Amino acid sequence: LATLDALGKLFAPALQSEANLADLLICKAVNLSLEHGNCDASCVLYANLFRVAGRRFGDYQMGLRFGQLGCELVEKRGLTRFEASTYLCFSCFAVRWMKPVEQCRDLLRRSFVAANRIGDLPYGAYAGNNLTADLLFAGEPLAGVQDEAERGLAYARKVRFGLVTDFILTQLALIRMLRGLTRGFGRLDGGPSNEIDTEAHLSSNPDLVLAECLYWVRKLQARYLADDPVSALEAATKAQRLLWVCQAFFEEAEYHFYGALARAACCDSAPMDEQRQYLVAMAADHRQL
Repeated sequence: LATLDALGKLFAPALQSEANLADLLICKAVNLSLEHGNCDASCVLYANLFRVAGRRFGDYQMGLRFGQLGCELVEKRGLTRFEASTYLCFSCFAVRWMKPVEQCRDLLRRSFVAANRIGDLPYGAYAGNNLTADLLFAGEPLAGVQDEAERGLAYARKVRFGLVTDFILTQLALIRMLRGLTRGFGRLDGGPSNEIDTEAHLSSNPDLVLAECLYWVRKLQARYLADDPVSALEAATKAQRLLWVCQAFFEEAEYHFYGALARAACCDSAPMDEQRQYLVAMAADHRQL
């Protein structure tokens, strides 16, 4: 019980430290649960098995079934101590990849309610950030998405969770850009942040590596949508070296999609050698998608 409790709490920091460490932690916890029985911490680690079974070994259905088991143990056995993180991780790392993204929203709202009920406030902040990401991905009306992002930002600041504050500030910058509220279309400037200060802040602290990766992916999107594929590829290069931390997040798919589009846009004007490099990279992006 003590080991599983520790593994359940270590998942989030492991995720941002080393990709193999997070996967090893998940597998160890699942094996212990299968051998000795289920406890509260088993639920959240079952919910995360999709990251290993699906992404690394291609058995997406097994990952989904274990995630469903984690939620059923919360609901039917009353193993609720990790309720907020179980719903959130199942939503983010399994359901998003297997079902229409709209089906994630109920899980995220349940995660938020549970986080506030049991005092797991960081996961309340994560739920707000991921709800905004889902709404953006689904192409919902931007005014409503901005309202959701601003509520999530206010909550993250209230619980003093700086990492999620940085996540949502980047989302807000992209939303404001898409609404024409920034200094120039394609720039993540205006409002409470600007690109120069944001990039200096995110690169100054290794604890912000996930926030930094998500920022460069959003900048890639912004520059491509503004018909500036050269700058988009510069952002893609910055994102690529950090992509290990973004595995199984929605923004990993956004990176491959917009990166390939930016390379395609650069192909006609590029020398033959560069064109070949772009085509090889685009084939790799296509395989990932």
